[in-house]
Amino acid sequence: MKFTTPAISIFTVLLMSAFNAFADPVAWIADSNGCKVANVYPQEGETVTWTGQCNNQLADGKGVLTWYLNGEVADVFDGQLVQGMAQG
Repeated sequence: MKFTTPAISIFTVLLMSAFNAFADPVAWIADSNGCKVANVYPQEGETVTWTGQCNNQLADGKGVLTWYLNGEVADVFDGQLVQGMAQG
């Protein structure tokens, strides 16, 4: 079977569109040190602090992640993060 260049281009666009449709819609938020964590429900006025390690600019390991909304504590997660994502 022989494909023409336009057919290959259309197939590539369709494939990339399908991939993007299933891509994880996670946003990222960084603390004051530039360490990022996943932010599944971003809100205006949010900030975070992270007390654990940061590997490749992502929170990684055991620590305390504190979420602030307009400067006030909104949530605290004390646990394990793997590549910026909370576990458990």
